[in-house]
Amino acid sequence: MKKNLLTIALIALSFSVSATNLSLSGTYAFKEPKVEYRGADMLLAMAVTGFKEQINILYLQNGLDKNRAYIQFKSKNRFTSWVVDKEGNKGIDGTYTIAPDGKNIDFTWADKKKKYTIRGEITSAQNPSGNPSNTGFVIMFDASRAAQTAKTISPELAKDEQFTTIATLLENMPGLWLGAVFAK
Repeated sequence: MKKNLLTIALIALSFSVSATNLSLSGTYAFKEPKVEYRGADMLLAMAVTGFKEQINILYLQNGLDKNRAYIQFKSKNRFTSWVVDKEGNKGIDGTYTIAPDGKNIDFTWADKKKKYTIRGEITSAQNPSGNPSNTGFVIMFDASRAAQTAKTISPELAKDEQFTTIATLLENMPGLWLGAVFAK
């Protein structure tokens, strides 16, 4: 359960093509993590460079590995996100809404107690030639908000020492964005 909730928080965009130009319908596999620093503090920018490897390790520990984590966009703005691990598939179902500007995407889902929403940014991924790809996209989340959402979702996760340490760092690094590249 802890793994699934952290995965949800990290799933989880940076190029100029808007999501309104994307056809999201279909199933996409996680391909690689993405970490960006969008602030102006040069020292923090250097710290983030070193932090990227730790984020990659965190992603792997929580099942975000190539072709093990998926998101499926369905009709009527529905989505399913899941991770394949030794215990089977674990995931969530919910809805998504893309803002009129095509840049922001809200994911909403509920458990037995509460409804959750997290806002990210979405853009088309670039293919190797540097042109926008119709077969992939990048989703990015403000790291501080993602950490807060993860703690809200799971009191169990909020008690985990490793996660608490990382969440504290994320909450104190304004301008840090975490995300992932997905492709069909």
